[in-house]
Amino acid sequence: MPNINLNLLKYFYYVAKYNSYTKAASELMISQPSLSYSIKVLEDELDKKLFNRGKKLELTNYGKFLYKQVSEMMNIMDNLNISDTVKGKIIIGMRPQFTYKVFPYFFNQLNKIYPDLTIEHISGTKERLKELLYSSQIDILIDEYEYNGDFESFLQMEDEIIVIKDKNDKSILDDELMKKRKIGIVYPNKVTDEIKEMYPDFDYVEFQSTPLMITQMHEDYIVCITPKSVVKDYLDKKEVKIIKTNLKFPKANMYITYNKKLKNKNIDAVVDFFKEYSFYDLNKID
Repeated sequence: MPNINLNLLKYFYYVAKYNSYTKAASELMISQPSLSYSIKVLEDELDKKLFNRGKKLELTNYGKFLYKQVSEMMNIMDNLNISDTVKGKIIIGMRPQFTYKVFPYFFNQLNKIYPDLTIEHISGTKERLKELLYSSQIDILIDEYEYNGDFESFLQMEDEIIVIKDKNDKSILDDELMKKRKIGIVYPNKVTDEIKEMYPDFDYVEFQSTPLMITQMHEDYIVCITPKSVVKDYLDKKEVKIIKTNLKFPKANMYITYNKKLKNKNIDAVVDFFKEYSFYDLNKID
């Protein structure tokens, strides 16, 4: 068996024990969609189907085998009085551009999976957050950059960069027409620096947040360059639309960084969560 997160096995155990996602979710105090997604993650990692999903939830042959193994593991933990409860506090530092979307999705879901874990966050510049990370004043850093040495970084999200405009704007813009328009960007961050280097002749208007940029778009008839996921809500509500253009953009990367030398159950649990749940999957649940 591959190296599987303990929580995934625990979730599987309760679904199999009660033969019900509803009862298992109630016992575990998490949402049913989150539990269903966790079982899917476990099946993908094992490359095995665990349940036959018909009118009645039934274990597959492999599911029966795994349930027997996990049941023995749970009994051993109970007898040794070993708790896998994650509780206490963890501090996460992040760049401002991630706060707008990271909190509503990742942190709400983390709270459901680990209700006894208090999550605090600090927002700041790259230099300030790096200083806090190196001095162990934050446990995990969410940033555009990856770090080496005592720290391990992994890519959680690679996002598409798009150009959006007011829904009433009928024009199709190529790079020459873009030079004649005001271009809104959220600044400062790594991606917008790269975009400005790629297209130095554009007339940029800089904003501190995406909502401010969208508001100004409608008022001043500007177009905006932004990560697609950040404006997903606006696109879904048809308040803005994507421009057809011949422009090429860098990817917007989100790295999760932590000190790999620290032995901390809370950090390990949250890091495993970020590795298992993608930003786009969390958009689909709850």
